[in-house]
Amino acid sequence: MTYSGSSKKLFLVVFAALVLLHAFAVSSSRLLPFTDLPNHLAASTIARHYGEFGTEFAKYFSVDLFPKPNVLHIVFCSSKIFPSVETANRIWYFLYVLLLPLSVLLLIRRLGGTLWPAVLSLLFLYSYSVCWGFAGYTMAIPLVLLSAWASAGMAMNSGRSGMRNAAASVSLLLLLFFAHALAAIFATLIHLVFIAFARNTRPLRKAANCLTTVPALAMLAVWWLYGRSFWFGPSASEHLAVYYSGEFFKAFPDRWKILFIDNYNVLSGTTAVVVGTAFSLIIIAAAAIPLIRKQKDAALRPEGTRYALLLLAASLACYLFLPKDLPGQAILAQRFSVFVMLSLVIVAGILWKGRRSSLVRAVATVVCLAHLVLWWSNFHSFNHENESFTPDFFPDHWKGKILSGLIYNYTWRGRPAYIHYPGYYITWKKGIATTSIIGYRFGAVRRKAKLPVLPAYLEWIGKFQRYDGRYESLDYLLVRGAVPPGRENETDGFEPLRDAGKWRLLKNN
Repeated sequence: MTYSGSSKKLFLVVFAALVLLHAFAVSSSRLLPFTDLPNHLAASTIARHYGEFGTEFAKYFSVDLFPKPNVLHIVFCSSKIFPSVETANRIWYFLYVLLLPLSVLLLIRRLGGTLWPAVLSLLFLYSYSVCWGFAGYTMAIPLVLLSAWASAGMAMNSGRSGMRNAAASVSLLLLLFFAHALAAIFATLIHLVFIAFARNTRPLRKAANCLTTVPALAMLAVWWLYGRSFWFGPSASEHLAVYYSGEFFKAFPDRWKILFIDNYNVLSGTTAVVVGTAFSLIIIAAAAIPLIRKQKDAALRPEGTRYALLLLAASLACYLFLPKDLPGQAILAQRFSVFVMLSLVIVAGILWKGRRSSLVRAVATVVCLAHLVLWWSNFHSFNHENESFTPDFFPDHWKGKILSGLIYNYTWRGRPAYIHYPGYYITWKKGIATTSIIGYRFGAVRRKAKLPVLPAYLEWIGKFQRYDGRYESLDYLLVRGAVPPGRENETDGFEPLRDAGKWRLLKNN
């Protein structure tokens, strides 16, 4: 697909406008419907104010950031250069929205592709992992693609830029370690695959190109040894042996959900499945149509096609063959669905080169505009529903007061958006709340207080967990939704303090 100067200007206008509107939508939303995000904000607040006069974080929690992975969001948001943790978090998501489509565009251009299909990457800004509130993994998505950009440059022997690509590869892989270890491992795999399948590269040069992974692998090894005390329960090898010997064949058919899971939460129910599937089918068609048309003469494909297809194959293999979880690691295979779809966007960007099609421009613009409107409406509706859930809803914290939550009504459009909202007491009031952040297997914030003093948090009380009275000595209960019939005694000993929509705050009497 060749473009005139006016067409390139049109692309830049459309691309920049859509990206900036998404960035504004995310950064201007007071609350985001991302499940784990309140936990990450609470962890950043604890790290930022740890040991300060007037806070009790050091009494209940410990903070250990290095040499651990998955701490980039905490380090960023707890930095004193920002006026608050929430401000830093808004900047974090603003940067993410800018980086994801830009990383796709850069990789398409490096692999010899064209412009307009890159607009379609915006359809997967709010993917499964992003909606789960995996803040570190969210930023890791564009970082993986930027790492692939550097790796492709090395594999394609891009002349004088070889040293710059190598330096970028080392830096990005190390940064990915601190963003999310799983993403760092995946980016390392992509790098090694690109180098292994590089054409016209001598074995010695290939071996040298592999050395850029050494610093990141060394960090992973140090972390593994340093954090071995956190490995508990059945080993990963035992879990995988059981999974691949039987469970895999039962779980495999369920992987068809890749067609809609990355946009399911823009709406709800069957409508969400239909809309999410429609977005994905557009991407699949954009990649498949030129691929089929050029099948008869593979020599016509740009050189970069091989690397785009390798990225697609690796992403698809991870999504299809990894288990959904490992001991202490929930949601594993699903994290790669977004890379499958973005790989298809990259394939489309390469294969549409040299083909004129006003239809591609029109479809990309209209579909991405519709996607923007749907998600903007989602964010607006979510904040409207929770407009009375503000810092003033919580009492001011004073020494010895602890809050927990019974979140019975925990969903927003099918997503468990509210299960971690007691964490806002930490973020907004610098108070002490029961939270699952101290139970994350590789978390930087750990428990210091004993269980009777700071009980383990029942995050799924509205789904399958039953209350056992563990909060009876605490000072406050944050409740959302009505107590289920037959369980009214779960709030015995607490009296209403204030109401705000579906939210209630109870005080121990």
